[in-house]
Amino acid sequence: MNIMIEGGYRISYSSLNIRHNNYFYLLQVKFEFRKLINELKMRMRFLAPLVLSAIFLASCGGGKDSNSEKKEEAASSETPVDNSMVKAGAAEAAASKGAALIEQKDCKTCHKVDMKLVGPAYKDVAKKYEATDANIDMLVDKVIKGGSGNWGEVAMLPHADLPKDDAKEMVKYILSLR
Repeated sequence: MNIMIEGGYRISYSSLNIRHNNYFYLLQVKFEFRKLINELKMRMRFLAPLVLSAIFLASCGGGKDSNSEKKEEAASSETPVDNSMVKAGAAEAAASKGAALIEQKDCKTCHKVDMKLVGPAYKDVAKKYEATDANIDMLVDKVIKGGSGNWGEVAMLPHADLPKDDAKEMVKYILSLR
């Protein structure tokens, strides 16, 4: 059934025309849906890294810093140095300078004060070696040149870029932990 309206246009109510219109409507809906999906994908490209980095930062932070706890423990539990060889004030200054140098360098990746990791604990080294000039020089050479065999099979990496005076301060601090 065809109906004529103004301007000479015919309106058809046939089932074919209705199906045709529905088809184009579905294509339009499908296009809008794809557009929505693409927009969501684009947002996720930028949103996902932000969410993941926020989760990562949240898991790393929070609470009291365990390094600061260890520093406080080390500061409160310092043992006295053999004062027969060095004045008390100079020994404390050397120990604090040595501790600061150890914190700056990569020593803590292999060594801890009380616990053996890859290398021996600092307190174990202090128990094994007395704070004599000969032992200090020998340990300074070990720190700078590296070596193996004294504490197991794993070799200590050389630290050739470390100045000898800094290595000496570090060794004095370690030997003060006796």
